[in-house]
Amino acid sequence: MDASNEKITLFLSAISENLDMQRKEITDEITAVRKAEQEKAEQEAARRSNAYIKAETAAIQTQTKRAQSHVEKELRGELADARTDIVNQVFDAVEKKLLAFTQTPDYAQFLEKSAANIQTVFGEQPMLLYVRPADLPYKDILLGALGASARILADETILIGGCKARGESGNLALDDTLDSRLQEQRQRFYESSGLSVQAFESEVI
Repeated sequence: MDASNEKITLFLSAISENLDMQRKEITDEITAVRKAEQEKAEQEAARRSNAYIKAETAAIQTQTKRAQSHVEKELRGELADARTDIVNQVFDAVEKKLLAFTQTPDYAQFLEKSAANIQTVFGEQPMLLYVRPADLPYKDILLGALGASARILADETILIGGCKARGESGNLALDDTLDSRLQEQRQRFYESSGLSVQAFESEVI
């Protein structure tokens, strides 16, 4: 090979090596860019995924709280209804027992004692004593406890029994009916627990 051909061969070889090096650099650069873009895309996807998960989680939590609040409200309503039913059942039973009590011989003694207690409060002051119409037959017993100056009148608003009184001057009134005693026990019932029908009955009478 002469000198000129050898120089051409070396020149072409140098060019080829340079092209290979440039090709490798370009390929490496493309690979790096693709890798960087892929990592960026994965990070963006992860960010969006996390944001979506957070948003969905928040939405689920909100829905859960609303559902829980609704259920608690319904349960409170059901509990209130159940409590009212229990109270009504208890006091219906007590009222029936009190009405049954008014049909016994002991009821006359109860009325007499109630009238005597009222007389202690009113003293010599003239009074009007009210009883249910069915209790007017006990008039003589009541007057014996009150004195001849008292007047006995029927009051249809007294449904269970007992007495209530009012001074003729209107400046003093006293309600000792079984109706009012039962109402007081109903109020106390809402503020306490564990009281049986028997306990209420004994306190009312």
